[in-house]
Parts: sequence; C-alpha cells; structure tokens
Amino acid sequence: CMEENMTSEGLVQRGSAAQALLDNDSFRQVTKALMDYYISAILASNPDDEKGRNAAYFSSRALQDLIAVLNQWVVIKDQIISNTEEE
Repeated sequence: CMEENMTSEGLVQRGSAAQALLDNDSFRQVTKALMDYYISAILASNPDDEKGRNAAYFSSRALQDLIAVLNQWVVIKDQIISNTEEE
C-alpha cells in the first residue's frame, strides 16, 4: 500500500492537495461535464451498441474512482490532523 511508505506530513500534504483540487471550480466543472457526457452517451446509444455503452460506463467508473481516491486522501489528512490535535 502506498500509504505505508508516506510520513504523516506527506499524507497531510497529499490530502491538502487533493482537497484543493476537489474545491477547484474548473476541476468540478470538467468532472461534471465528463460525467454528463458519459451518461448522455449511454442513453443515446443504439440498442446494439454494447461496446459504446461499455466504454462510456467504464470511463464514468474511472472518473468516479479518481474522485473517490481524492476524497479518501482528504479523509486520511483530516484523521491525521484530528489525531494530532487530540495528543
């Protein structure tokens, strides 16, 4: 696991960078636009276009995974900061 090789300071820095990205208006706009595009591609596909639907589905899953990892990094940062403040 990558976290095992990072210091608490490194995890906090990574989490802070992830938070900044998630809070960035341009990042939010592009992720929303991409998700809207993928959903539209699925809904507008022909019934026999399974390959096209699968491509749009897996692209949307990859985007969701990216956002989930960024959110996970923020949670780890917040936990480290919370634990540090409790000590």
